[in-house]
Amino acid sequence: WVSVNVYAIQLQRQDLVTIVDQVLKDNGLHPWQLELEITETALMRIRPEVIGDLNAMRRKGVTISLDDFGTGYSSLSLLQELPIGKLKIDKSFVRDMLVDPKDAAIVSAVLFIAKSLGLRSTAEGVETPEQAARLAEEGCDQLQGYLLCRPLPVAEMTEFLKSRKAIELREQY
Repeated sequence: WVSVNVYAIQLQRQDLVTIVDQVLKDNGLHPWQLELEITETALMRIRPEVIGDLNAMRRKGVTISLDDFGTGYSSLSLLQELPIGKLKIDKSFVRDMLVDPKDAAIVSAVLFIAKSLGLRSTAEGVETPEQAARLAEEGCDQLQGYLLCRPLPVAEMTEFLKSRKAIELREQY
C-alpha cells in the first residue's frame, strides 16, 4: 500500500474525494492500497463537511490514519467522530520507551486504545531490535523506522522492496 501525508489545507479542498479517486485511477491502485495520514492538529481544524469526505473515502476502502497520535491537543472524542482506521504512535514516545517509564506508559496506552477501538497501530521511529521486540510484546501491528530501512530514492526503494532483505525484515518484524 501507499501512505500519503495529507495537510490541513488539502483537507479543506471541496473536491478532495474526486482528487483521491482520480489519483487511485491514474496509478492503478485499489482504495484499500491507499492510506491517508492526517495529523491531530490538522483534524482539529477541519470543517464538518470534511468529515463527510473522510467517511466517503473510508467507505470506499481508503484507510485514514491519525498520525503523530498523542502529540497534539485533540480530544479522544475524535476517535469516535472520525473514520480513523489506524493510530500512529509518534517517534518521540518510541525513542525513549525503553528508558523512560512515562514514554513506555504512553506507548502502552495508545496501543490499548487502538486495540480496544478495533484500530490498527503503527509505531514510528523504531531504531533498535529492542524497541521492535517490546512493541511486538505490546501488540503493535506495524513498525516504521530506520531499523527497517532508511529513506531511499524511488529507484533504490523499488530494488530494496524486491530484495530478499525486505522479505526477511517483514518476516522478522
